[in-house]
Amino acid sequence: MDEMMPPSYEESIAAGEKAYGPQENKAFETDDVTLQSPSAPPVFAAAPPEREPLLCLVTLTDQQLRETCQEYVDESCCYGSRFIRDMILTDVLSDSAFHYKLESFGEKRESVH
Repeated sequence: MDEMMPPSYEESIAAGEKAYGPQENKAFETDDVTLQSPSAPPVFAAAPPEREPLLCLVTLTDQQLRETCQEYVDESCCYGSRFIRDMILTDVLSDSAFHYKLESFGEKRESVH
């Protein structure tokens, strides 16, 4: 074998007759003591916080609703007001809505209310 060349796989110790295993190599021997891996601290389930309503919506009477609609129509030049006088209100539901506008994933995001 040339001294400048490393030994080939067949000539190396790894290819020799003696195979290394747990009984001959101290690095592969296991300890007699069984250790348990550390566990995470216990997690206590906290009660969810009580949520307050988003908005306190007031209920409007028939007359208040008609007056509010009339004010809205007076602000706009092209809306008629006959429907305010003629409409029959059967049920008024108070609700809130949030409108979200997303221009693109990399640009400005805003909430319109």
